[in-house]
Amino acid sequence: MKLGLRKLAYAGVAMTAIAVAQPATAEIIDFESGFAALDPVGAVVTATNTVTFSVGPGTTGGVGPAFIADVGGPTTAFVPHDTPEAGAAGRIGEFFLTDETAGPSAALNYFIEFADPVASLGLDLIDFRRDGGPSAGDTATLTVYSDSFSTAVGFDIFTIPLTNPVDGNVERLMVSLGGKVIKSASIVFSTPDVGTGIDNITFVPEPATLALLGIGLAGIGAGRRRRARPARG
Repeated sequence: MKLGLRKLAYAGVAMTAIAVAQPATAEIIDFESGFAALDPVGAVVTATNTVTFSVGPGTTGGVGPAFIADVGGPTTAFVPHDTPEAGAAGRIGEFFLTDETAGPSAALNYFIEFADPVASLGLDLIDFRRDGGPSAGDTATLTVYSDSFSTAVGFDIFTIPLTNPVDGNVERLMVSLGGKVIKSASIVFSTPDVGTGIDNITFVPEPATLALLGIGLAGIGAGRRRRARPARG
């Protein structure tokens, strides 16, 4: 018993030291495991965080869940047989996230929130292109906030070029901050575009989060050791 508690405390101290001394490892949500087409997606639990997804017409938060799209599925994000461009098909895999299930008919923005702050955020944006609404010069903007969609601290933008992107184009958007944290993010389109999707949500935990987790484990171990000691007469 004592050995187990001691190991728990040591593990907490080790996690704290690692979090302080080394960069945190990126996590990725790719929707390939544990999901099926048309599933609503609210909160996704990862090794270090709980990530909430929603969609809506505004710019300061979603009003409903996002949904899982099946590549090539005629009733999800794309028209029949519409798949990500050849160069990115392997990166997208079978499933990704979209804004509606009766599609393509709706055109909503995407919203992401983290239970614990992160240091960087990246994602793949799928099928934002000229036909279907947007035109050359229209933009999709990834904005990150230090709170819940109020205080913007960084952004990345994809602008549709004069040449029409290939069908199912995949664009990587990424924001990495030095000294600031990300609690939420939005993907907002300057002109609505039906049939968009997002995938490969990549984020790096903020080092202080891992350090606090380690301190917590160390504290639990120390507290249990004190309770386990026999009283002296």
